[in-house]
Parts: sequence; C-alpha cells; structure tokens
Amino acid sequence: MNKEGRTQIRKPGFCRIAYGLTEPIVSDLTQDISQKGVFIRTPYFFDLGTEMTMELEYYNAEEKSLTTMRFKGKIVRLQNNIEDPGMGVEFIDLDPEREAFLTKVIAKIPKVE
Repeated sequence: MNKEGRTQIRKPGFCRIAYGLTEPIVSDLTQDISQKGVFIRTPYFFDLGTEMTMELEYYNAEEKSLTTMRFKGKIVRLQNNIEDPGMGVEFIDLDPEREAFLTKVIAKIPKVE
C-alpha cells in the first residue's frame, strides 16, 4: 500500500474512454489507470458514489488493431480544479477477461512525459 492508501500502482497514460450512466455517451481521455480503477480527465462530473458504464479503447500499434472493453465503475473521487479536472472511478465488474484486458493496456500504454 502506498502513501495514498492505494493497493495498485497507477500508470500515467492516455487512452480514449467513453462513459455515461447507462450507455457511454461522453468521450474523454484517461489520465492514469490501474487494475482497480481509472482517472478520467474531464470537466463533466457525476456525483460521488454514482455507478456508470465505460468503454475503454486500446490501440495496439504493433498489431494495428483497436480493441474496446466495457466496464462498470463507481465514482470514488472528484477533482474539480482548472489545471487537472476529472473523476476517479473504481472498476466494479472485473472478471478474468476484463482483468486480462487491463493488464495488456497497462503494460502497453505509452508513457506520458
């Protein structure tokens, strides 16, 4: 566990993510991602504790393929400031297929400089 109380390491990086209450209707970028959740960089907010549906896109440059995976999440953090607005979302429906997808994305996501 790190000093923020996190059990998973967050990896900075950008992936396209679409989200909404029942269907993904807004599209933004991730700021960082871990096996447990994602921070979505966005000026749009839902209330803390709100459950939502997300589709995370991953482009594999080596295979020249785009893969999307749908997740359910719960908003656990809001960051409403001008420099870095967004929402922290905890994944709530992780099965082995989604866990494997996240492992692949986290390993291959381009490093943010």
